[in-house]
Amino acid sequence: VYWRPEPLLRMLEERVPFRYVWGFLDLGSPVPREERDAFFHTTEDWPDDIFPPYARGVLRVLSMDVVELVARAPRRPSPTITGDVPS
Repeated sequence: VYWRPEPLLRMLEERVPFRYVWGFLDLGSPVPREERDAFFHTTEDWPDDIFPPYARGVLRVLSMDVVELVARAPRRPSPTITGDVPS
């Protein structure tokens, strides 16, 4: 990954540090229920029909209020991970 921190930090100085999320979020993603799907999950693995919001990718910028909201979110059991998981 090639990352230039100076432009990022300069841009963050100009942003309002409240409810700020920078990155790709997957919202309302349906849980694959068909066994032939590479990311198949049973209802025992994940009981809801929709996954909670989650980040796609690795570099994220969040304002501290968003970090605190995530930290206070109710805990759910971890689903069984299937598919393209690095070994």
